Amino acid sequence: MADAIGLPMGQIIGNTAKAVYNDPASVAAVEAADREVVETRVPVWEDNDRRSDGSIFVTRRAPVLDDHGAVIGIVAIATDGTQRRIAEEEHQRTHEHYRAIVDNLEELVSLKDASGQFLLVNQAFADQIGLPKKEIEGRHREEFLSPEIADISKRQHD
Repeated sequence: MADAIGLPMGQIIGNTAKAVYNDPASVAAVEAADREVVETRVPVWEDNDRRSDGSIFVTRRAPVLDDHGAVIGIVAIATDGTQRRIAEEEHQRTHEHYRAIVDNLEELVSLKDASGQFLLVNQAFADQIGLPKKEIEGRHREEFLSPEIADISKRQHD
């Protein structure tokens, strides 16, 4: 954290956000997160802070309580979350590419879990059923097909 802010740890620990950060937006964000922890007495576990160099810091804040339960301070732990965010963004892009390929297949494609719940269907499948994908995914065939058709489908595909 000290490297990211550009100050030695001795100038960070025990100081206010105004004494540590140069830009008003960072001061406001830190003060708001600290206020939330003090007012709710609940830890804030994700506080993404994108730096000007593109790096991302994830800060976890928790109240420090005295023996009577009064908030006497805040402990904050900041870690570099840049690589995690890059991996999440790449995963999202890969998922979008995969979904585009599957949706453009003429064949009917579906993915179900062990209970028979549809996790994914492509557009051709949805068109064949006559429902939007969002009304199929997350449901079992018995929830959107007539009992007769659901039974035929089960015998042919399970």
